[in-house]
Amino acid sequence: LQHDQVQGMKDGLIEAMEEVGDYKFLGRKLDGLDSKSAKDLIYQLIDQVPNAVVLVGLEAEGKAQLHMGISKGIASKDGLDAGKMIRDIARNIQGGGGGQPFFASAGGKNADGISAALEAAKELLSANT
Repeated sequence: LQHDQVQGMKDGLIEAMEEVGDYKFLGRKLDGLDSKSAKDLIYQLIDQVPNAVVLVGLEAEGKAQLHMGISKGIASKDGLDAGKMIRDIARNIQGGGGGQPFFASAGGKNADGISAALEAAKELLSANT
């Protein structure tokens, strides 16, 4: 069921991506997805869209999760590193995280900070262009 939901929202999310410098950025809070489904969605988006930077925020039981993916062609090469970026923006959700240059996750106790984290990611990306 979650897989079908991911497939159904993928095209709309691709259309919602915005240009930030040379990159296609998507920062969204998504309801109804679990961590695995969010990760699957991000991998599909970064594989399908060149120069993509995708950040998904999830809320479960009052806690926040952030998952970030960067197209492998630009991860590290352009100085973009999902692991470093997620650590920086995770402070907005009173949490921490890490990962690889092309995919990283964070968890925190402040779900109200998801919107600020999404905006912080866009600002970091803008500063990198």
